[in-house]
Order: sequence, then structure tokens, then C-alpha cells
Amino acid sequence: MDFWFGHTDKMRELQSKAAPIARSYAPILIEGETGTGKECLAQHLHELRAAGGRLVKFLCDSSPSVVFGESAGLQEASRDTLLLKRVHRLPISAQERLLLLFDEIKGPFPFLISTASDSIERLAASGQFLPELLYRVSAYRIGIPPLRERRQDIPELFRWLLSEVELQMGVTAAVPNSRAFDALTGYSWPGNLRELQNVAREFLLTSDSGALEAEMERRQQTISRNRPSGSPALKEQVKQVSKRVEGEIILRTLEQHRWNRRRAAEALRISYRSLMYKMKSCDIRNESGEIGRAHV
Repeated sequence: MDFWFGHTDKMRELQSKAAPIARSYAPILIEGETGTGKECLAQHLHELRAAGGRLVKFLCDSSPSVVFGESAGLQEASRDTLLLKRVHRLPISAQERLLLLFDEIKGPFPFLISTASDSIERLAASGQFLPELLYRVSAYRIGIPPLRERRQDIPELFRWLLSEVELQMGVTAAVPNSRAFDALTGYSWPGNLRELQNVAREFLLTSDSGALEAEMERRQQTISRNRPSGSPALKEQVKQVSKRVEGEIILRTLEQHRWNRRRAAEALRISYRSLMYKMKSCDIRNESGEIGRAHV
């Protein structure tokens, strides 16, 4: 599957930045929920780079040791793109080895793209991801919104996916009617693009708009039935309160130490880099409106 940007403001902005980012040779971190098309976007960026090399993929959560092969091979692969899939699942020991590998390679390095479906900043703040590695893989950070945040794109995106499936299977499908498109747009799409593609395949076999409408209603009812009552709202409220309290503690500690961030980090018993991440996450700034400069 290729990558289709669509027409929402976020996706148009991403499309306008894609080519300059790809040709910058700077490491890119693509973030988004499962099924949003992170690997397809990585493929698109690799092609935009137009270097003529390979797209070499490593699945970090299944066999991270593969990443740590002969560094000489990487030194000679400056035209290639190295894709680290699910980089957030790398164990700490593997992260340390990857940092060493980066330091050992001399000369041109492959174009590096990483994907993550979890917040690496949150993992770094909790000690599950090395801040140094986060810096190395994320000169540019790209976030792909889930389908539920780009509903206006769904009808045209479905047509586009349907045309792709038609080519793959050598079959022509009818166009869904307006009620079927309304059902597609109203669905929450927890599986995002991957689920939409599967629905397009199913529709190709029947070309039945009524059956498509009924299927989307069935899926939405299943989601509603299986969702624990009140749990998502409670979890989000706890998260918001926790973040607010954490921000207040950090701000109070910074004020006590006259915005000397290193002393504040020592008082909080966290690393300096963790403090900077938390300040950014909580949008804590000095009187000049800056995060990165101490107030004296």
C-alpha cells in the first residue's frame, strides 16, 4: 500500500514538509497508532530521497540483535534507508548497543527512519528509553493522526484503497452508496488504515452497500459492548491530574533553586535530561518564555 495524505490540515502540512525532510538526511521518527501507515510513510520518504538505495527494515521487538550486525556494512550503505520498526520496544541493553554502533560508524550513515506507536518521551521520562537514543533517532518527528481525527478523508481514502485492491485482485467493484459512506465515516476505526483496507477487500467480494452498512454497524456495536464503562474517562482524568501535579512540583522546585535546572534535577532525584523532557511536556517556562535557558 502506498501512502495517501488526504485533505485534512494536518495531513496537508505533513505532505508539504515530506520532501524537504526526506532530503535533509536527518534521522526521522514517525509516531502514530497501530495501523496508521507509519511504514508506508517511511517507504514514501525513502522514495522521495531518490538516492537509489535499499529500504532495509528491522523489527525491533522480535529480533533486535539483527540491528547489530557488521558495522562495516552500514558504513558502505549511505544510499540506503535503515528503518527501525517499533523502536520503542527495544530493550535498554539493545538501546545501549545501538548507541555504541552509531558512535563506531565513521563517514556517511544510512538515512535513518524509526517508527513508534507509543510515546518515546514518556518512556524516556520513566527510564525505559535512553534519552541519548531519542535524540539520535528524532531530528525530525512526524505524527500521523488516527482515522477518527481525519473523518473527512475516509470516503475518498476508501475509494483509493478499493482501487488498489481491484488492481491486486483483477476485479472491479461497485461504488458504495451514500448510506454506506456515512457508515464508514461514522465508525471509530480502532484499526485505522489497516482495518479500512480489510473492509475494502471485503466489499470488493460483495459490492453490496447494504451489507457494508450493516457490517460497520456491527463493528461499532462490538466496540461499544466490549468497552468497560467509564474506564477510558477515568484513566484520562488520572493521567491529567498526575501530569498537573508533576508540573506543579517541578515548577516549585525550579523556583526554590532560582531556575537552576541542574540543582532542581538533583533535588528531584532525576537526570537533567529527564527534567528537560518533563518541563517541555508540562510546558514549564521561565519569565522569558523559554524552556532551555535558566532564569537567574
